Amino acid sequence: MMMEIIKNAAQRIRLPDGYAREDLYGYGWLGYKKALKTYKSNSEASMSFDSYAEWQAKYAMIDGWRKENPLSRGNIKLQKAKDRLLLSGKTITDDALCDELGVGKRRLETMKIKFIELDETEPFYDLGFEKMDARILLSCGLAGLNTKELSVIWMHFYRGDTLADIGKNMRISESRVSQIKALALRKMKRTMTYDEV
Repeated sequence: MMMEIIKNAAQRIRLPDGYAREDLYGYGWLGYKKALKTYKSNSEASMSFDSYAEWQAKYAMIDGWRKENPLSRGNIKLQKAKDRLLLSGKTITDDALCDELGVGKRRLETMKIKFIELDETEPFYDLGFEKMDARILLSCGLAGLNTKELSVIWMHFYRGDTLADIGKNMRISESRVSQIKALALRKMKRTMTYDEV
């Protein structure tokens, strides 16, 4: 039963090519153990234990995979595009990459950013400003959000929940979650405009 729950959780995660779902089972087991400790089986519980355990296993797997993989999704796509260009014998230039990916130069630059461990001595994401500047900027962006907006941003971007999962969790429709997310991002964009970057 436990293994079936972990396998089901792994099936709900989109992984890049070449990454085996079986590699995530250990993280799924940690999520399952957490579910055993935290599930409360009373009349107020909104989901069965199996659903709750699958949910915990899924997010434990996502967290584990993110710790293993230091590259952003954009950087993974960029690396694959470079590999395709090399295989076809073309020279890797920004213009060639833009054509291969179907993006503009500005988007290409953001795809080149690698996630790095936050360290006081290194510039944040190699964008030219320090960790404290980034914290201040992010704090300003998050400070203007209400509780629902903050919850949606946290669940979607930090935990990796889909909009459908967030809707179930918050007991609202997926389209309402999408509206809240869009509003929150617009608020953050206005607040976090940082001309010197």
